[in-house]
Amino acid sequence: MDLIKKKDYDKVYDTLYKNIYDENSCVMELTLKDFKYMNNKLYVFNKYFTIPGMILFYAPWCKTCKNLSDGIIEIAYSKINTFHIGSVNVENIEMRNDVLSSLAKVKYYPTIKMIQKDGSLKDYDGKLTIDNLLFYINSIIEQEYEL
Repeated sequence: MDLIKKKDYDKVYDTLYKNIYDENSCVMELTLKDFKYMNNKLYVFNKYFTIPGMILFYAPWCKTCKNLSDGIIEIAYSKINTFHIGSVNVENIEMRNDVLSSLAKVKYYPTIKMIQKDGSLKDYDGKLTIDNLLFYINSIIEQEYEL
């Protein structure tokens, strides 16, 4: 039986499990410890989210998730002072993100949840395109800052 070479293993691991967003992307990678589940609702408990924001639940192997990532990063950079974006790698079972995705009732990837003023999450039900997402985010910013 042939052993899998380490570089082949690393490549497979990166494809299936490695976070899409890194610390330089302005998209904060979140884990179960950044959330609280109370009264049958999931809340964000992370000091980064003191302004409007959203959470993107994704799987690293998901082609749609990867295709959206550059646009998500671009939005995160352009809205850094008015809207924050967090992401959850649902395949990160070491950090219990599989439990988190279950609590968030994630059924498909990517799933986007908007953060309400009380920190609770609300489903984004628009089309999963960068243009539609940007339009939606801009409307939230306008309401929040009464522009």
